[in-house]
Amino acid sequence: MDNANIRIAIASVVACLAFAGHAAPVPAPGIAWDNLRLFAQCNADSVGSPVRGIVVFHDGAPGPLPADWGLDYARQGIVAIRPSAGQADAVVDLVVERLKLPADVPVCSVGRAGGEGAAASFARGSSHNVVSVVTNGCPLPEANAKFELAILNSFPPARRMACDVPDVLTAADGTRIATAAQWEEVRRPELLKLFLEREYGERPVERPADLSFAPIGEDRVMMEGRALRKRVAISCTGPEGPFSFSATAFVPVSKKPVGAFILICNRDPAENIDPERVAKSGFWPAEEIVARGYAAVAFWNGDVAMDDKVGCMTTGVFRAWHRAGARTRRSWGALSAWAWGASRVLDWLETVPQIDARRVAVVGHSRGGKTALLAGVTDTRFALACVNDSGCSGAKLNRANLPMSESIRVITNAFPHWFCLDYASCAGKDFELDFDQHEMVALMAPRAVAIASASEDDWAGQRGEYCSAALASPVWRLYGLRGLEPSGNPATGEARQDGNVSYHMRGGKHNLTPEDWNRYMDFADRVFSAQGRRAGLRQSSI
Repeated sequence: MDNANIRIAIASVVACLAFAGHAAPVPAPGIAWDNLRLFAQCNADSVGSPVRGIVVFHDGAPGPLPADWGLDYARQGIVAIRPSAGQADAVVDLVVERLKLPADVPVCSVGRAGGEGAAASFARGSSHNVVSVVTNGCPLPEANAKFELAILNSFPPARRMACDVPDVLTAADGTRIATAAQWEEVRRPELLKLFLEREYGERPVERPADLSFAPIGEDRVMMEGRALRKRVAISCTGPEGPFSFSATAFVPVSKKPVGAFILICNRDPAENIDPERVAKSGFWPAEEIVARGYAAVAFWNGDVAMDDKVGCMTTGVFRAWHRAGARTRRSWGALSAWAWGASRVLDWLETVPQIDARRVAVVGHSRGGKTALLAGVTDTRFALACVNDSGCSGAKLNRANLPMSESIRVITNAFPHWFCLDYASCAGKDFELDFDQHEMVALMAPRAVAIASASEDDWAGQRGEYCSAALASPVWRLYGLRGLEPSGNPATGEARQDGNVSYHMRGGKHNLTPEDWNRYMDFADRVFSAQGRRAGLRQSSI
């Protein structure tokens, strides 16, 4: 989107007028903290210290706000105010006095739904340090994302505007991508190459020539006759030796092939993906997945590569393909190895007659969410990638100014084995890179992608995850499809699933829960059906 669709102006003249000698604020007569709700909606009671700034919303047609309005801003140290007409300056005065804020605390003036003029008037006439005016006159989700970023990025520690976000539809040579063919021939290959070379690493192999599948025991009817359990050892040989890992599938008893969800499990396998179903976990609710008509498939990421920065490169698939010390700056990291494992599980599912391998989703949480996105991007056989609470270097936009969220510097220091070695050179450059994670999300087009956040998971950067989903959406329109629909940040408990890009915000902490699974399956029910109609999909009986 260009600046005609989202107008972002730095009110530099107004900012200069907010001089350091500004007198202590005096609230207008009649407005007090006890009756503030009569004059404004405000989240100030929920904002912790330190306060980074104040955002004032001017709405032309104010209506009711969701119960959790302002909580996202509060967790980011931003006071959000929606004042009654004519009361903005007085309410800001009261908040500054109540919270004992400095007179030059940065203020962002926001106009929406007909309030654009009021936002500009407030900026011109206010005695406060109005650092930006943000308005949005476009209904598209990517415009809403830029609108949100412009607000977040108005405040310290970084004041950078949303127009710095790389345009997903502009090629490296400046060519504007206008068709699906241009995307597939020009933009997608160059973006994929960039992400593999600079972030996730380049693989030495995709499907090995000697890949084989050996049953582990006999197939067994389980779940009170509703599912057939299959276990398999997936094996191959690298230049340095053999490699093998296992996977488990519970396949619904059905007269026709069924779709499947492959979970990349990054938690204790005995507690979370128990093939005997003695231990059951909401992290992998296999019974519920089967009841919805999908095969529940899982493997443990640690069987593919150890999740340990010391031992990772000398175990699992790395030991089979690399001599000790032979890793280059662009060699694949653990995220890519785990994603490679998901593709090998899909190779197996293609040999299982009860599975419709054209309707397979890959699912992951946290580091597994980053992996699920990478798996879906690098293997176009996946019809859907479910990216749960993936955060930094997953679905979260780096350019979202979210101080409580993980950064590239933090993640590459803590988990250098996840990435190629070159990615560490991006530390501290979150706002300056020539690529960002919304472009990674866009590489799923025209297939489906579902991104989820949790309301209390600030470390993953919920607003950054939402913005990536929105900013990636224009690529689906090249195919005549819808991306994220409609625009606007969803409230806690709400899902946006009308297009081919799904986003939902679950209440609670960093986790993968049955609520998330049900959202993913709801989405799959619709998009798998639509994908089948577009492809002329026909299912055969077994």
